[in-house]
Amino acid sequence: MAKSREPDSLPKSILVAYDGSPGSKAAARFALALARATQARLTFVTVLLVPANLSESTVSALVGDLTRKSASALEELDVVANQSGVSFTKQSITTGVSVVRAIIEFAESMDSDLIVMGTKGVTGYSKMMLGSVAAGVLAGASSSVLVVR
Repeated sequence: MAKSREPDSLPKSILVAYDGSPGSKAAARFALALARATQARLTFVTVLLVPANLSESTVSALVGDLTRKSASALEELDVVANQSGVSFTKQSITTGVSVVRAIIEFAESMDSDLIVMGTKGVTGYSKMMLGSVAAGVLAGASSSVLVVR
């Protein structure tokens, strides 16, 4: 579980959930500015979801494809992040169960006191049917969560 902090203190460790989408790019830019201003430790994470009960060859092909897409998204991030002058780390993790759970558990393992993530802005019926990673992390995380549009 993440350490509790005083409500008026600034974050010391920021985790950004990043997938290369416009929402996650906006979250990355915000987190970079916040980390620069607060000198917080900054970590970017991508989560690769590999559904259970797939054949070994399908899993292998899917992991390869997802890994390439993740690497491409993180390369784009490198350009923006390196221009900001903020030091950061990045990591990809794989899960077979839940992207939400993977982000929350990774944040706890990193002792992050702020999770920053984007949203696609899905509302109403679509959100109810599709679910929302941002809403799931917001509901389940023990640390603060900042959702950027």
